[in-house]
Amino acid sequence: MKRKGAIGTKRQVKRHLSKKHIDLKVSAENLALLKKAARFLGHGSINSFVLTTAVTKAYHVTEEHEVILTTERARKSFFAVLENPSPPNAALKSAFRELTIH
Repeated sequence: MKRKGAIGTKRQVKRHLSKKHIDLKVSAENLALLKKAARFLGHGSINSFVLTTAVTKAYHVTEEHEVILTTERARKSFFAVLENPSPPNAALKSAFRELTIH
């Protein structure tokens, strides 16, 4: 007889091993607040509420920092080209000649 929550099949073992846990210690006031917010948003549990909220915030923070880093790299590249421009190629020279003739 299997006990409740026992792991049986390979799939169940793999699924069980792939889950990670985070333990949080919260004050009674924070726990009450989390419960209330979870109820307001229709979450079935505090865990669901905390996980959804934390993952959503993590995506926003990560995206914001990636945009900042990308923007910073683009800014540096832009100013590097302005400070050290490449010599004009044949097409640019030709366009300039046409512009000065007309």
